[in-house]
Amino acid sequence: MSNRGEHHEQGGDGDRTDTAMVTSRSLYDYFQAEVAQVATDLRSRAPADAQVYVADLLARFGSSDRLFVVMEGRRETEPLALILKRAMEADEAGRVQELRRLGDVALYTTGLFPERLQRRGMELDYFIRMGGTAYSSVADLSGRRSRGPMLRELYQNLAAHFRDLVDLLAELAERTHLATERGILSMVDAWHAKGDARAGQKLTELGVILAPGGRACVS
Repeated sequence: MSNRGEHHEQGGDGDRTDTAMVTSRSLYDYFQAEVAQVATDLRSRAPADAQVYVADLLARFGSSDRLFVVMEGRRETEPLALILKRAMEADEAGRVQELRRLGDVALYTTGLFPERLQRRGMELDYFIRMGGTAYSSVADLSGRRSRGPMLRELYQNLAAHFRDLVDLLAELAERTHLATERGILSMVDAWHAKGDARAGQKLTELGVILAPGGRACVS
């Protein structure tokens, strides 16, 4: 098991540049430290590999275009049912990718934005069930791949401890104002989208190293 999540991405012209990866790793390192501290304080039952995955998830979704889609002219989180439909219609590789995204979106939104879901009349238990089931399905499908045993264990842990991870994210958000306008995720997005100098300065003060042209990608 590496010390990061399973996710590796490439741009259209090959691996992302070293400067972009500096940004990603710095953001990941920030979240890894915060997640580890909260997990320790809560005496969380979530295994270490699941905690690492959560830090990686926060770094990946630091840029909001990784989370939101445009629907009827507005940026929204994609309904889980649509992601599931796409997964069921895909080949095996595509199914794994879409089910993993379903689990990620469910975990992220339930942990950081529960009030938003409840205002829209959505049941948190529905998101928890959908997310846990998606990760469980990824675990089953991953067993057929070259890194099967390692990936299967990771996604089984994510499924089994989904609610623990939601609690961990909720506590992290409360301590750090993570999901508010003053929180690090909003500052990262403002820096990515607009080159916001004030946001960049605040991120630097938090110890997040920003490189010109860098993105919160996964190396």
